[in-house]
Amino acid sequence: MKALKALVVVMGILIVAGVGLVIYGVLTQFGPGAEEGETVAGPATAPAVAPPLETPAPAAPGGGVAGAMPAEPIGDITLDEPAATEITGATVGENRILLRLSGGGRPDRVVVLRAADGARLGSITLGGADGGGAADTATGQ
Repeated sequence: MKALKALVVVMGILIVAGVGLVIYGVLTQFGPGAEEGETVAGPATAPAVAPPLETPAPAAPGGGVAGAMPAEPIGDITLDEPAATEITGATVGENRILLRLSGGGRPDRVVVLRAADGARLGSITLGGADGGGAADTATGQ
């Protein structure tokens, strides 16, 4: 009878310890501070690594890599826009600067500039023809 009591006590201790370990595992997987996809040992999968480039990236005017902002200042740029024109937004990407303009007695428009030197590459007029007489074209003239 003593052996049976000892066996029941040992099995009870093992059950309590097992339940405790399960609770600990759940809390470390899904509890506060655990980020999605992470386990106690680290990320669930290895991070994706881009393959190396086979050819070097083309150089941009003024040095650097195409698509990157120039390291040298480009100086002051003056856009040929009416005085009441407002810049309502700007985006930089692919070695281009896109300026969203409105007002000045003209329809809303987007002006495309080359980031390397600020040259006007063209514009896109939104909402109709140019009210100022000279329409913007893809060449910006």
